[in-house]
Amino acid sequence: MSLTTGEQVKAWLEPTKLQHPDSLDVPLCTHAENEVLARISSAYDITGWTNDTTTPPLVQTIIAKLYAGWYIQRQYSEDNEVGGSWAATLLSNAEMLIAGIIEGSIQIPTIGASTVGEPSFYPNDNSSIQDPRDNDGADTSLGDSKFSMGTIF
Repeated sequence: MSLTTGEQVKAWLEPTKLQHPDSLDVPLCTHAENEVLARISSAYDITGWTNDTTTPPLVQTIIAKLYAGWYIQRQYSEDNEVGGSWAATLLSNAEMLIAGIIEGSIQIPTIGASTVGEPSFYPNDNSSIQDPRDNDGADTSLGDSKFSMGTIF
């Protein structure tokens, strides 16, 4: 099952210039999904993102923009003037979102998606509290604390 829908892709296509069929081009969609997930997986656990209901809406938007940009470029590949700038805008925006997610400047909201997919990089909120060991064992990666902020030696 696809991580995005035809309706999400159609939102990025101008209906008076380019009609998209109701169903997605499976190979093109698969390549877009693979590229996006491969890059985001360095910052997020993506194992729970298996369909359009468990994938975060922001990730679905990125996949839809990438797919739409490629689709426009493929349809107008012989005429670089037509559709080129809009396709380039979509691809550039998708790239900016992916880069922001990887760098940590853009957080993926989990509203409307599964709770799987929290940031997998370190440090995280659990490791940044005054004494991480007092957080009901939520962060076991630290071991015994050697010192703590606010502690008088």
